[in-house]
Amino acid sequence: MKTYTVVLSTLLLVPVTADDVAAQARASRAASSRNAAAVAAPAPPAPKLMNNDDVLGMITAGLDEEVIVAAIRKAPGNAFDISATGLVALKKAGVSTGIVRVMIDPTAPPPTPPAAAAVVAAAPPPPAVSPYPTETGMYLRSGDSWKDVEPELVNWKTGGMLKFIASGGFASAHTNGTVSGPHSAYTVGMPGEFLMVTPEGTGITEYQLLDMWEKDSRREFRAWKFGGLGASSGTGESLREFKYEKVASRTYLVKVEGLKLGEFGFLAPGGGAPLSGSGAGKIYTFNIK
Repeated sequence: MKTYTVVLSTLLLVPVTADDVAAQARASRAASSRNAAAVAAPAPPAPKLMNNDDVLGMITAGLDEEVIVAAIRKAPGNAFDISATGLVALKKAGVSTGIVRVMIDPTAPPPTPPAAAAVVAAAPPPPAVSPYPTETGMYLRSGDSWKDVEPELVNWKTGGMLKFIASGGFASAHTNGTVSGPHSAYTVGMPGEFLMVTPEGTGITEYQLLDMWEKDSRREFRAWKFGGLGASSGTGESLREFKYEKVASRTYLVKVEGLKLGEFGFLAPGGGAPLSGSGAGKIYTFNIK
């Protein structure tokens, strides 16, 4: 008779509640949903990197440099070719230095604009300094400068008036100018050079260069001669010629030549009335020794 050995396993029974069953069911459904979502949702595409062609396209479209620079800075990334060859190509395509600078380093701060140069008003040029005196009068050259010639007072003295009146005007009479002192204080050589600054409205031709003669303690010259055929001023026996050149407003360079030794003077216009012998005149005197 065969003998069979039977091994009995001891079964441990754990009590399971309804809540446990429900929780396990919910966990199983959540895991299934996650697995399904992971399979159904594709990964988002990688952002497009800006490259040299994008920049050239914006330039061709006519966008301003500021807009292009802002777009480069805002781009999520870039793949610019900033090699030596790439930079040369950008330069040939007309890409500005400002855009290329941002392509090389989009995070670099914009360059600081140069400080505006202070505008300094140009000082007006100094007024031109005249090489000649400007005060009315006569001047004598002294080296490279001009020496002021002080005028002298002229008094008028008439002669031959009784004969002139008695003859009914046919006999001649004259008026002489007299200046105190036998000699002028100013001596010049020949040729003499003077500077004459005339008053407003007065020309150099209104001055007369007169020969003077010594008489006692004074100098005299013939100012007027009248009667007979008429009257004349600065008669031939006293009047001398002079040359002049205008060098500035109211300013004349005067030269005298060929004068012999003696006393002379430039009679200024408008001084008294020599024909009647009234009033007083003004004369600039000099002598040649």
